[in-house]
Amino acid sequence: LEKPISDNIEDAKLIVEDSKSFKVPVIINHTRRWQVSWRVAVRKIRELGGAYHLVTKCNGEPLDAGIHAADLLNWLGPKAEHTYIDLYREEFGKYQPYLVFELEAFCPKGILYVINNGAMVEVATPKKTGRYRDLNEFEWNYWKPFNDDMGEATLRAFAELRDLALGKRKRPTCSATDGLKALELCSRWDSSVITYGRRDILPELGRQVRG
Repeated sequence: LEKPISDNIEDAKLIVEDSKSFKVPVIINHTRRWQVSWRVAVRKIRELGGAYHLVTKCNGEPLDAGIHAADLLNWLGPKAEHTYIDLYREEFGKYQPYLVFELEAFCPKGILYVINNGAMVEVATPKKTGRYRDLNEFEWNYWKPFNDDMGEATLRAFAELRDLALGKRKRPTCSATDGLKALELCSRWDSSVITYGRRDILPELGRQVRG
């Protein structure tokens, strides 16, 4: 299914129930889950001890970029104490005529940045620098560019769908339950997810959606 799983939570719950009842796996097209850069970010966050604070920054509409951001928050930081979505609506287009999609993950052993929509992953870990007596500063020790486009990620999703149909795989990378969780998290950020429609006023930026 194309994301979002539905434009309202009640219908999304029905899709999850039917998937379980009829034992039919459902893949939700949150494409970044199949991109190499974001999978690297998942691994790096685990190496850093898991994220306790996550921030996504993107522009677009709640059920477009916003739902992708919500899914990434659930996927990359399932146990994070605080998660935020900074979503810049279309009204900012004349000031930002370009794609914004970035993520910051704060972890016990360091910080991770995914910038330029997954084109670069950077990691910094704490190190004594001598500038402060009782504080560590960050040293950048991992940065890697990626050229993995959405088309390649979509092909991986289709290959996974084939494997599910053939019984070679039991669970999809992004299931109906994952799609429901993303919609629920996004709805906490912006109530227009539940009764979707364009609003005349800008939502408050930097809304905390968990914690």
